[in-house]
Amino acid sequence: VLACMYRQAAISPDFLQGDLQKSVVPVLARTMTPDHLAKPYELWGVLDNEIRASLTWVSTVPLDVFAPVTGPIVRTVELGFHADGEAWREAFVRVGGIAHARGNPLVGVPNARIRVAGTALETWTDQDGRFIFPRLLPGDYQLTLEGPGGLNAAQQVTVPSESYDISV
Repeated sequence: VLACMYRQAAISPDFLQGDLQKSVVPVLARTMTPDHLAKPYELWGVLDNEIRASLTWVSTVPLDVFAPVTGPIVRTVELGFHADGEAWREAFVRVGGIAHARGNPLVGVPNARIRVAGTALETWTDQDGRFIFPRLLPGDYQLTLEGPGGLNAAQQVTVPSESYDISV
């Protein structure tokens, strides 16, 4: 087995799957001494079995850390704190939404100020009209928007909820 592994420094592209098939960098594979690891050969002794041969196999795989990841916007994240078996003593909700043109949710309103009426909480929309309030307590609120060019809007929301979007 060791001789076979030493003959192949890279895994053949024929055996790769998914995004690795498109990679221009080879997937390297090699054996390595287990000295720097937590002695994987001791696993057999812990399992009360006879000692078996052990081989450490290391693969070097290319990873595009800047590859875009797309998915739906996360609108609500609830965080609560409590002791085991008790109800939440403290809870808050991260709220995210989009300020968009009325009737066209694909056209966001950039650089608009969003406020939670009756509080000092405010945030600004990004270039796509998205906004986030990191910590709101559960309850009913009115979100107000002050946008460029005199745009104004208000939206009643309940936290937590399915949507916190504001139509302008």
